Amino acid sequence: MEKITKAFLQACLEAGATHKDIAAITGLGRGQVYELLRHHGLSRGRRGGPRKLPPVAEIVVRLEAGEHPKTIAAAHGVTTTAVYRACERAGIEVRDHFRFPRERGAHRKLPVVREIVRRIEAGEHPRDIAAEAGVTASAVHTALQREGLTARAIREGRHLERSRRKGRFGFPDYVFGLKPGHGLGGAK
Repeated sequence: MEKITKAFLQACLEAGATHKDIAAITGLGRGQVYELLRHHGLSRGRRGGPRKLPPVAEIVVRLEAGEHPKTIAAAHGVTTTAVYRACERAGIEVRDHFRFPRERGAHRKLPVVREIVRRIEAGEHPRDIAAEAGVTASAVHTALQREGLTARAIREGRHLERSRRKGRFGFPDYVFGLKPGHGLGGAK
Protein backbone atom coordinates (compact mmCIF):
# COMPACT_ATOMS: atom_id res chain seq x y z
CA MET A 1 0.00 0.00 0.00
CA GLU A 2 2.88 2.35 0.62
CA LYS A 3 4.11 2.11 -3.01
CA ILE A 4 0.87 3.52 -4.37
CA THR A 5 1.11 7.33 -4.21
CA LYS A 6 -1.54 9.96 -4.24
CA ALA A 7 -0.29 11.24 -7.61
CA PHE A 8 -0.67 7.76 -9.14
CA LEU A 9 -4.23 7.41 -7.83
CA GLN A 10 -5.14 10.91 -8.97
CA ALA A 11 -3.79 10.19 -12.47
CA CYS A 12 -5.85 6.98 -12.64
CA LEU A 13 -9.00 8.76 -11.60
CA GLU A 14 -8.45 11.62 -14.06
CA ALA A 15 -7.97 9.06 -16.82
CA GLY A 16 -11.45 7.74 -15.97
CA ALA A 17 -10.45 4.53 -14.18
CA THR A 18 -13.02 3.05 -11.82
CA HIS A 19 -12.27 1.52 -8.42
CA LYS A 20 -12.43 -1.88 -10.04
CA ASP A 21 -9.87 -0.85 -12.68
CA ILE A 22 -7.49 0.53 -10.04
CA ALA A 23 -7.87 -2.70 -8.05
CA ALA A 24 -6.92 -4.74 -11.16
CA ILE A 25 -3.90 -2.51 -11.91
CA THR A 26 -2.53 -2.50 -8.38
CA GLY A 27 -3.46 -6.05 -7.41
CA LEU A 28 -5.38 -4.85 -4.37
CA GLY A 29 -8.94 -5.59 -3.38
CA ARG A 30 -11.70 -3.07 -4.07
CA GLY A 31 -12.12 -2.41 -0.35
CA GLN A 32 -8.43 -1.57 -0.04
CA VAL A 33 -8.70 0.79 -3.02
CA TYR A 34 -11.65 2.57 -1.38
CA GLU A 35 -9.60 2.87 1.81
CA LEU A 36 -6.58 4.26 -0.04
CA LEU A 37 -8.64 6.81 -1.93
CA ARG A 38 -10.32 7.91 1.29
CA HIS A 39 -6.93 8.11 3.04
CA HIS A 40 -5.58 10.41 0.32
CA GLY A 41 -8.76 12.48 0.20
CA LEU A 42 -9.72 11.28 -3.26
CA SER A 43 -12.91 9.40 -2.45
CA ARG A 44 -15.54 9.58 -5.11
CA GLY A 45 -19.29 10.04 -4.97
CA ARG A 46 -21.64 7.12 -5.53
CA ARG A 47 -21.73 7.65 -9.26
CA GLY A 48 -17.97 7.85 -9.71
CA GLY A 49 -17.67 11.61 -10.08
CA PRO A 50 -15.99 13.83 -7.53
CA ARG A 51 -18.13 14.65 -4.52
CA LYS A 52 -20.02 17.92 -4.64
CA LEU A 53 -19.26 19.79 -1.45
CA PRO A 54 -20.83 23.20 -1.11
CA PRO A 55 -18.61 26.08 0.05
CA VAL A 56 -18.88 26.14 3.84
CA ALA A 57 -18.31 29.90 4.17
CA GLU A 58 -21.28 30.68 1.96
CA ILE A 59 -23.45 28.17 3.82
CA VAL A 60 -22.64 29.82 7.15
CA VAL A 61 -23.53 33.27 5.84
CA ARG A 62 -26.82 32.02 4.41
CA LEU A 63 -27.73 30.08 7.58
CA GLU A 64 -27.05 33.10 9.76
CA ALA A 65 -29.28 35.14 7.46
CA GLY A 66 -32.05 32.67 8.35
CA GLU A 67 -32.19 30.75 5.09
CA HIS A 68 -33.38 27.16 5.26
CA PRO A 69 -30.81 24.40 4.55
CA LYS A 70 -33.11 22.97 1.85
CA THR A 71 -32.92 26.14 -0.21
CA ILE A 72 -29.16 26.35 0.28
CA ALA A 73 -28.82 22.75 -0.88
CA ALA A 74 -30.98 23.40 -3.95
CA ALA A 75 -28.90 26.47 -4.85
CA HIS A 76 -25.67 24.42 -4.79
CA GLY A 77 -27.09 21.29 -6.40
CA VAL A 78 -26.46 19.05 -3.38
CA THR A 79 -28.68 17.29 -0.86
CA THR A 80 -29.76 18.82 2.44
CA THR A 81 -27.70 16.17 4.22
CA ALA A 82 -24.58 17.43 2.41
CA VAL A 83 -25.23 20.92 3.78
CA TYR A 84 -25.58 19.57 7.34
CA ARG A 85 -22.43 17.46 6.95
CA ALA A 86 -20.41 20.37 5.58
CA CYS A 87 -21.44 22.40 8.63
CA GLU A 88 -20.62 19.51 10.93
CA ARG A 89 -17.14 19.12 9.43
CA ALA A 90 -16.48 22.82 9.83
CA GLY A 91 -17.60 22.65 13.47
CA ILE A 92 -20.65 24.82 12.94
CA GLU A 93 -23.74 23.96 14.94
CA VAL A 94 -26.93 24.05 12.88
CA ARG A 95 -30.01 25.12 14.80
CA ASP A 96 -32.39 22.26 15.54
CA HIS A 97 -35.56 24.01 14.42
CA PHE A 98 -34.45 23.57 10.82
CA ARG A 99 -34.51 19.81 11.20
CA PHE A 100 -37.57 19.25 13.38
CA PRO A 101 -40.93 20.96 13.02
CA ARG A 102 -42.09 22.61 16.23
CA GLU A 103 -45.71 21.52 16.11
CA ARG A 104 -46.86 18.14 14.95
CA GLY A 105 -50.04 16.26 15.65
CA ALA A 106 -53.56 17.24 16.53
CA HIS A 107 -53.00 17.20 20.29
CA ARG A 108 -50.83 20.33 20.05
CA LYS A 109 -53.54 22.24 18.21
CA LEU A 110 -56.33 21.34 20.62
CA PRO A 111 -57.21 23.48 23.61
CA VAL A 112 -56.61 22.03 27.07
CA VAL A 113 -59.00 19.22 28.05
CA ARG A 114 -60.52 21.39 30.83
CA GLU A 115 -61.43 23.95 28.17
CA ILE A 116 -62.97 21.23 25.96
CA VAL A 117 -65.03 19.95 28.93
CA ARG A 118 -66.18 23.48 29.77
CA ARG A 119 -67.30 24.09 26.19
CA ILE A 120 -69.15 20.75 25.95
CA GLU A 121 -70.89 21.52 29.28
CA ALA A 122 -71.96 24.84 27.74
CA GLY A 123 -73.67 22.89 24.94
CA GLU A 124 -71.04 23.08 22.20
CA HIS A 125 -70.57 20.00 20.01
CA PRO A 126 -67.11 18.35 19.71
CA ARG A 127 -67.39 18.81 15.94
CA ASP A 128 -67.51 22.62 16.40
CA ILE A 129 -64.55 22.58 18.79
CA ALA A 130 -62.59 20.49 16.28
CA ALA A 131 -63.42 22.81 13.38
CA GLU A 132 -62.22 25.80 15.38
CA ALA A 133 -58.95 24.07 16.31
CA GLY A 134 -58.39 22.78 12.77
CA VAL A 135 -58.49 19.07 13.69
CA THR A 136 -60.94 16.22 13.24
CA ALA A 137 -63.78 15.50 15.66
CA SER A 138 -62.17 12.15 16.47
CA ALA A 139 -59.12 14.03 17.78
CA VAL A 140 -61.35 15.82 20.30
CA HIS A 141 -62.94 12.51 21.35
CA THR A 142 -59.50 10.89 21.65
CA ALA A 143 -58.26 13.72 23.88
CA LEU A 144 -61.29 13.20 26.13
CA GLN A 145 -60.85 9.43 26.15
CA ARG A 146 -57.24 9.81 27.27
CA GLU A 147 -58.63 11.41 30.42
CA GLY A 148 -61.31 8.72 30.86
CA LEU A 149 -64.14 10.99 29.69
CA THR A 150 -66.73 10.94 26.92
CA ALA A 151 -68.71 13.77 25.38
CA ARG A 152 -71.97 12.09 26.37
CA ALA A 153 -70.92 11.72 30.02
CA ILE A 154 -69.94 15.40 30.10
CA ARG A 155 -73.26 16.50 28.58
CA GLU A 156 -75.20 14.39 31.08
CA GLY A 157 -73.08 15.63 34.00
CA ARG A 158 -71.74 12.16 34.84
CA HIS A 159 -68.10 13.19 34.52
CA LEU A 160 -68.16 14.81 37.96
CA GLU A 161 -68.75 11.56 39.86
CA ARG A 162 -65.75 9.53 38.81
CA SER A 163 -65.13 6.03 40.05
CA ARG A 164 -62.13 5.13 42.17
CA ARG A 165 -60.38 3.48 39.25
CA LYS A 166 -60.77 4.18 35.59
CA GLY A 167 -63.05 1.69 33.87
CA ARG A 168 -64.28 -0.02 37.05
CA PHE A 169 -67.78 1.50 37.15
CA GLY A 170 -67.54 2.18 40.89
CA PHE A 171 -67.58 -1.52 41.89
CA PRO A 172 -65.25 -2.67 44.65
CA ASP A 173 -62.12 -4.54 43.60
CA TYR A 174 -63.22 -7.92 44.92
CA VAL A 175 -66.01 -8.11 42.35
CA PHE A 176 -63.45 -8.25 39.55
CA GLY A 177 -61.07 -11.08 38.92
CA LEU A 178 -61.30 -12.88 42.25
CA LYS A 179 -62.06 -16.56 42.17
CA PRO A 180 -63.18 -18.68 45.10
CA GLY A 181 -60.28 -19.17 47.47
CA HIS A 182 -58.34 -16.17 46.20
CA GLY A 183 -58.35 -13.88 49.20
CA LEU A 184 -60.70 -11.36 50.79
CA GLY A 185 -62.87 -14.01 52.40
CA GLY A 186 -64.22 -15.43 49.14
CA ALA A 187 -65.91 -18.82 49.09
CA LYS A 188 -63.49 -21.62 49.79
